[in-house]
Amino acid sequence: MKKLLMVAMMAAGGALISACSSDFEASDNGCLDGFWHLTHVDTLATGRSGDVSSRMIFWSIQGGLIELSDRRAVSTEDEPRVPSIFYRFERTADQLDLLGDPKPRVNNRVKGDVDVADRMQCGYYGLSDTGEALKILRLEDKRMTLLSDYFRMYFRKY
Repeated sequence: MKKLLMVAMMAAGGALISACSSDFEASDNGCLDGFWHLTHVDTLATGRSGDVSSRMIFWSIQGGLIELSDRRAVSTEDEPRVPSIFYRFERTADQLDLLGDPKPRVNNRVKGDVDVADRMQCGYYGLSDTGEALKILRLEDKRMTLLSDYFRMYFRKY
């Protein structure tokens, strides 16, 4: 009797899990989804390159959102931490289109999402403007290279 009850409970649990998973929305971003550390930037206008890995800039990508965040442990007077911002995006085979205006991590629950007031924050993360289109030069399990009008950005995935 106990075995029969156990089998019935397992079958009911499996049916419940499969019923829930059929409505689960999954991303089709492939290896783009994840936690990407910006390690190196080439400035196209000057031809100069720089190692920015110590700045602890991360792009977190999932579904249709990108969060840009400054993960430095310490904020100094000379270099205060930059607030995190969000973009919505669409991806094609070789392009990442940032849509609309960036939104700050904290929003106003009464007024809804507001735009980032200081656009210099976008520059800190390697972006120059709103609605930017980034060419995907390389996208592998652990490495990504993006190209904007001004920068070539190299990322390593965690």
